[in-house]
Amino acid sequence: MKRWSAEKIASHRADELHVENDICCNGLSCPVISVDTLEALIQAVGYLSYISDGPVLYRGQSSLYNPYVPRPSLCRSSASSDSRLRTVENYLSVSGRWNNEAFDISKFKPILSSEKPITNHSAIAIKLESYCVEPLLQHYGIQTRWLDLTDSLCHALFFSVVKDEAINIVDLSSGESSVDVNLVSEHVLNRSVRLPPKCEEINYCYLYVLSIGRENHSPNSKLPKGIRRCANGWILDGRKAFPSTYLRPHSQHSFMLFAPSLVNEGAGTVKILSQIDRGGLGPALL
Repeated sequence: MKRWSAEKIASHRADELHVENDICCNGLSCPVISVDTLEALIQAVGYLSYISDGPVLYRGQSSLYNPYVPRPSLCRSSASSDSRLRTVENYLSVSGRWNNEAFDISKFKPILSSEKPITNHSAIAIKLESYCVEPLLQHYGIQTRWLDLTDSLCHALFFSVVKDEAINIVDLSSGESSVDVNLVSEHVLNRSVRLPPKCEEINYCYLYVLSIGRENHSPNSKLPKGIRRCANGWILDGRKAFPSTYLRPHSQHSFMLFAPSLVNEGAGTVKILSQIDRGGLGPALL
């Protein structure tokens, strides 16, 4: 059987699939493929998985955000790396009620230590290890250095059409202000995710396909449960790292990515195999 190639797929699906201009940002190149049918989408995604070494994960978005290459939510502003680390340290202290203890947080790797388990008296009520806190908070609306991904094409497509909106909530605090309540009310409870009334009227939806590189298997290094080290970053399988008490990571087939190249510019490379969209990219977006 002859090996598939991108050219063969494009030729075979000439009326359904078109290769557009690449998007480039900070040294990252993102090929763009315009797809019009589900069959062409499955074939294109399957080809990208077939040619890649290591895990291939997906991210669905209903809009494109400058600079068009996905970045973790905490890293989208102009804040310094030191400021980001202080933010993460504060999240950990509040979540585990560790009285603002100092954490040895690296700019170039996630928290991998399990020395400070969260107890049942913590702000997060179910016992977790410290390395789980930051990626779990990302799932519940807190800005962190982890990027939300999934290994499920169907789940990525769902997130490419849903709308994420802010909603008003009743002030939860009573009496003296609580840092826990303020943190929760500001970032977590005032978000609404819903399907638009008529999905068929959506002109575009966007799907990123990312390769994290070949998985590193070192007999001398033991990683925490759910963490895998790949050539260009760490991925966390939410279904293995978090108990199912937390429904969201399990229902979304959660994978989280910590990639130095996305957290700190010039610190490595994550290969974005392609950005696939439905219906084509308008010239103004390129």
